[in-house]
Amino acid sequence: MRLLCKYKSKKIFRPLTRRSMPTVFKHLSMPYVTGLLTSWYFPGVLRWIKGRTFSLSSVFRAACKRYIHSYIYLCYTPQTGIWLGSTPEIILSGEKDEWNTVALAGTQPLQDGKLPQVWDEKNRKEQDYVTAYIRSRLLSLGIHSTESGPYPAYAGALSHLKTDFHFSLRDNNGLGDLLKVLHPTPAVCGLPKEEAYRFILENEGV
Repeated sequence: MRLLCKYKSKKIFRPLTRRSMPTVFKHLSMPYVTGLLTSWYFPGVLRWIKGRTFSLSSVFRAACKRYIHSYIYLCYTPQTGIWLGSTPEIILSGEKDEWNTVALAGTQPLQDGKLPQVWDEKNRKEQDYVTAYIRSRLLSLGIHSTESGPYPAYAGALSHLKTDFHFSLRDNNGLGDLLKVLHPTPAVCGLPKEEAYRFILENEGV
């Protein structure tokens, strides 16, 4: 289960809490569900922040220095509040005609600070599943890509298996449609993607 720290107004915050956990475990016990990634709310974080001088810009800069291999974001919307996080999964990057996306799945801790080179069958199957998903999503839009990987990549104190996809687009006006097709990947919400995504929308409340 992915652990995310969220800072926002309690009035519009309906997180996945301990009371929600029986529903999560019941869903995970179903034979067709192999994974589920949800956010988790830590009340202690808000209690720690309260009464202290707290600078979002300082925390953002500190995160950028600490997680040098990840994409760090700080964003706000009236509907969801303030989010600060990091991710090694860049859903789309590039410019002009050349673009990239990634398949990121499989997890191991670093070994003495170094990337692990041996991965078991379970992790490789997870990576293969997400890679096949990304490939099929691109092909559904007629996009043929060049793939490289999988290879181990840094993600904080962890490592993930990563496959890079590189492709060309003649017309960038359809980038929104491409993002809609790619996101969320199974690595973001779970497996199978459709069932996991529906469960998150119905139960997470964030």
